[in-house]
Amino acid sequence: MRSKALVRSKALGLLAALLLMAAGPYDYTRGMLTKQPNQVTSIDFTLANSPLVVNARTSPECDFAPGGLISCRGASSVAGPAINPTTGALLGAGNWGQSQNLFPYSNAFSSWAQNLNISVADGTAPGPTGLLGASVVTPTTTSGLHQVASTVGITGANPYSVWLFVRQNGYSRVYFGFSNGAGTVGVGQTFDVSAGTVVGSPVVTGSPTSYSVIGPTAVGIGYYKIGLTVALGGSYGSGETTASVDNGTGISFAGDGTSGLIFGGAQIEQSVVATPYIPTSGVAVTRAADALQLSSAAFGQAVNPLQGAFFADVFIPALYPSASGVNHTIAVLSDGTANNRYTFQVNQGTTTYQAQVNAGGGATNVQLAGFAAGTLHRIGGIWNGALVGGCIDGGTPSTS
Repeated sequence: MRSKALVRSKALGLLAALLLMAAGPYDYTRGMLTKQPNQVTSIDFTLANSPLVVNARTSPECDFAPGGLISCRGASSVAGPAINPTTGALLGAGNWGQSQNLFPYSNAFSSWAQNLNISVADGTAPGPTGLLGASVVTPTTTSGLHQVASTVGITGANPYSVWLFVRQNGYSRVYFGFSNGAGTVGVGQTFDVSAGTVVGSPVVTGSPTSYSVIGPTAVGIGYYKIGLTVALGGSYGSGETTASVDNGTGISFAGDGTSGLIFGGAQIEQSVVATPYIPTSGVAVTRAADALQLSSAAFGQAVNPLQGAFFADVFIPALYPSASGVNHTIAVLSDGTANNRYTFQVNQGTTTYQAQVNAGGGATNVQLAGFAAGTLHRIGGIWNGALVGGCIDGGTPSTS
């Protein structure tokens, strides 16, 4: 029989893995709760009155590897779930919230509103999946900017994630920008898709409310996913996306007529995170929300019920008032009964993220951390034998 110390040590290893799974400014570890649970056999991220869960993932069958990493079925020693960065698919179970690609032409860049000093050959190169469908973009020999641009309708006060799959093709740098239609407020960033790095700092025009850089993230066969998440602020009704070729010295130059880049697809969505690619051809396309509800046999096939992890990127625009009688439920893990379950939620009329533990019909609330409305939070949870944990945004792991 394993000692309690060993069980706790493995739980801490899983918490360390949760830390490593976090991307960008997010990490996991504030607060941990313990009890003696029944075997977890179901998980649900699609509950009524839930917040906007823009991305939720559970770990596949896993074990522990050196350094606190999780070793997953089909992918060894990876930090958390093995996720396809192009499609969002993984070995395990996952959930994406509803999203819409507002670009009417996601990979036909010759149809974008502006093709400036650039030749665009749509569908002549393999995209990130290896299938034909990407556009070869080649600066002309004219001296000046060499770019494509597209303008879509937006609500200026809201955050938008806008991004592009890019591959080198003679040149390896791209300047990617998002601004209001007049160009008076916006953000731009140069990326090197050979080195897989950002070049310099973001170029900020005016006073956008917030911004962050997406990537560069390698997505296969030489492509990188690059982009920005920007809230322009104000009451702007349109947003312009530009992608300009950089020859290594800047974005204003005379091309050689053969060197360029390959664009494999683009997306703009009203979202605080970049979700999987939604192809479009002539009109904006909406992807319905996934329905991650796994129970009994289906759960056991995708996730180890004895030990595992989940996380969710959660955005709640405004909290329910106390009089509503409704909590923002994020996830429920249970043995299939109402009497034995873990409910991760944000309480009505409060800014408290908590786990409610139901054991044998009795309920105990464990306060984990503060939760601010209007801000993206990454929450996590683990189960491992006798230990179950919940966490949010940052801090130091704790056990009892």
